[in-house]
Amino acid sequence: MKILPLVLFVLSLFSVTFRAEGQNIKVTSDEKGIDTDTIPKTVLDYPQYRVYYDYVCVLRPDAKPLMGRKGITVLFVGKVYNMFRDYNGFRGDSILDVGAKEKWPSNKALNMALSVGPETTYDVVIFDRKNKKYSISIRVPFANRYIYEEPANDMRWKLVPGDTIISNYKCKKATLTYRGRSYVAWYTEEIDMPYGPYKFNGLPGLLMRLRDDQKHHTFTFSGITKSRSTDLIYTSPRAFGGKREWIRQAVKNSCEDPTKAIMASGRMTLTEEQKKNNNKLPYNPIELE
Repeated sequence: MKILPLVLFVLSLFSVTFRAEGQNIKVTSDEKGIDTDTIPKTVLDYPQYRVYYDYVCVLRPDAKPLMGRKGITVLFVGKVYNMFRDYNGFRGDSILDVGAKEKWPSNKALNMALSVGPETTYDVVIFDRKNKKYSISIRVPFANRYIYEEPANDMRWKLVPGDTIISNYKCKKATLTYRGRSYVAWYTEEIDMPYGPYKFNGLPGLLMRLRDDQKHHTFTFSGITKSRSTDLIYTSPRAFGGKREWIRQAVKNSCEDPTKAIMASGRMTLTEEQKKNNNKLPYNPIELE
């Protein structure tokens, strides 16, 4: 995928989370190691299972031909909490953890984290099953990571006739309308976990495939394993709290006017030539409302 000049310039300077596909980004620094034992985190639970989903999303619905991206996401299922996130993001954070513990030079850790590849989704969703609450962490482009909470009680699934086989599991059909999109889902009662990717929980078994009617967002089960002893379900104490509406609007504004977002961040000064390359970033979120 081609990365536009202004975006690539910003990525190469300070963004580890926004990884550039098809580009070899190098981070230079002095030889000092990372100071902490691990990247900062607030541990909530220790997962028992990893559930993997292939994720295909359309980045620019107005582009011809459609511009899409495919990646892997992972759902960590704990005793009380679940955590859903992009698998490359998880791998990148794991590399930074190792770098911190081993006192690697910071440029080594960052370059290795960047090398795992781009993230398909930047949302990290924590599901507090006991208190029926979500904590959603989102990175605002060219800014910080923000987190907001909301109740987990608004998934109104309709179980409808239909059956299929996915990954050798017998599956049943369900439909859902959620925040501006309509979905068809397939779930299996052979795996007694009423969970799924993102916030798509509450079916009578594990969600195996989900796609909206525009085919912009598709999740497909690709495997389940026991978690490793090093796996954690956690939040970042460095994330800023805020309201859902403000945070999501900030993401949209930054994608529509990257130059303005960069200048507002106060982190750098752009040349006039860089300002001219004010191309919009892809924006097609799962939640339209």
